[in-house]
Amino acid sequence: DDLVENTGNTGGELDGGSNKTGDLVVRIGGPDGPRLVMEVKFDKKVNVGNLFDPKHENRRTDTAWSQLVEASANRDSGLAMIVFDENSASSDVKQKVRDVAWLPGGGLAVLVDQATGDYRNLTVAYGFARALLLAMARPELNAELLSVVVSRALREIQRCLQVGDHVESI
Repeated sequence: DDLVENTGNTGGELDGGSNKTGDLVVRIGGPDGPRLVMEVKFDKKVNVGNLFDPKHENRRTDTAWSQLVEASANRDSGLAMIVFDENSASSDVKQKVRDVAWLPGGGLAVLVDQATGDYRNLTVAYGFARALLLAMARPELNAELLSVVVSRALREIQRCLQVGDHVESI
């Protein structure tokens, strides 16, 4: 029931409607559901950066964090995700984002392999983002408790990925 809209060529909420950050907007569960914005960076070398180092000061370049925050604000979404192709991602992204990473205050960062058609990490991240947005839409849930659960779930995902690598190497 999710609705995906290609928004990369249309303006959003920022800069009087001229800002196009946020390539896709997914409405989870239908037109009135929570919104996930996705930014896709297959053609640019973008570093992870720092949440408190915005690109708009001193004409700095885009970072994963700045793109997540900007896309979320521009597309009025509850959660943002940035997707990188591991064959064109910067060395900084490859070092700091192992498959799927949570960038606190920003959202999810995901590495895929476009050349081999391996989008497993995106499938996992999308499922996680979807479940998180649906959980956040429930007013009876405690936000602090949800944050703890999210942190633990992401640690468990990283542990599972490490185990998978170990099994493959054996």
